[in-house]
Amino acid sequence: MRQPPYYWAIIYQQAIMANMLKTLVLALVLTMQACSALMETAAPEQPAVAPSILAPLAAPVEAIKPENGLEMHSQLDKIRIKNIGGADQSVNQALDHKKTNIFVFVKPGCIYCESLEAVLDGKRYQGRSNLVFVLDAAHATQAEFKKKAQDHKKAGGKWLYDYNNKFSEIYGVTSFPQFIVLAKDGKILKYQRGLVMPENREALAKMDSAVILQTLARSTVTWLEQY
Repeated sequence: MRQPPYYWAIIYQQAIMANMLKTLVLALVLTMQACSALMETAAPEQPAVAPSILAPLAAPVEAIKPENGLEMHSQLDKIRIKNIGGADQSVNQALDHKKTNIFVFVKPGCIYCESLEAVLDGKRYQGRSNLVFVLDAAHATQAEFKKKAQDHKKAGGKWLYDYNNKFSEIYGVTSFPQFIVLAKDGKILKYQRGLVMPENREALAKMDSAVILQTLARSTVTWLEQY
């Protein structure tokens, strides 16, 4: 029986469509297999872990690298602060240049700062340097500054109020407590963020949080007294 002229064209078209369908099905299967493999090998999501009380305290002593000239007394003349009596003066005017000065940047409500101040209150600082406590206007009003200075006057340090945040800004104060050790010639000797870890830091893991803070505060006082 003779087929119409278009018969073979229809057969050919159907064959092409069948092959395309097979190709699409194969591609879909391969895609699903790849997705399944990725899901099996993906790392499970880890639960959020609360930060350790020691996390902000573990930073080692590190050298600060201010811009040229910022460490000199001539630059400290440009930074204005207030003392506990409310007098406006430059940082230089507030310092005793016969000794090394250790700036201790603190703020109200900082448990690390409070622990350090409590230890210093109980044991008057015996180092060869001057302790200079600094609060800035970003964290305390002048009234809060005066109250904090009065509450911790036993520590034996001088208290200054950085009322325009210039001092803290220039020296990059980003955490509390923060320490800058300034030599008699005005150059920075040491820079420290956070309380100082004792040598037997492994023992801290077995201590109560309050005891840990006290231990770190005492270790920091020992560190301060080397100057």
